[in-house]
Amino acid sequence: MPQAITITVSTLRIKPEALTRGIKAALAESGPAVESRVRQHTPEGVGGSQSGIRGSLFSELRETGPIFAEVIGSSLPYAAPVEFGTKAPRRMPPVSALLPWVERFVATDDPEGVAFLIARSIGRRGTKGAFMFQQGLEDSVPLIEKIFDVHVGEATVRLIEEGR
Repeated sequence: MPQAITITVSTLRIKPEALTRGIKAALAESGPAVESRVRQHTPEGVGGSQSGIRGSLFSELRETGPIFAEVIGSSLPYAAPVEFGTKAPRRMPPVSALLPWVERFVATDDPEGVAFLIARSIGRRGTKGAFMFQQGLEDSVPLIEKIFDVHVGEATVRLIEEGR
């Protein structure tokens, strides 16, 4: 019959709070790094690089009981359609919502007419997603792994030292 040894936290007299602190520190450091990479992939809004979705991005550590998560998001309702795109056919967006973009990025004598044509096209064809959150996360994975190696590694060393 095989022999086995069960190692538990209580066997080692390890204080799990040290590991929790390491995980929280790694999440808190990873969030702004991912946010920065998401911002790089986010289309520029009408007000430049500090407005629109780029200006609304945030990262924050959230705790629900024993679960920790670093959330990177936007407070704007149109962030999801920009991320994932939209399917057609659908109702066209309001022309007034597109007018500032047309005035900034399209050289025309008829900005309302151009905004109407774009809105109608969006309603008929939908839009492609920018996938800025997905790309930002994918770009960040190697950095996140390094951050966790440092913080959780240090926490593990402290756990072992404190348990002696």
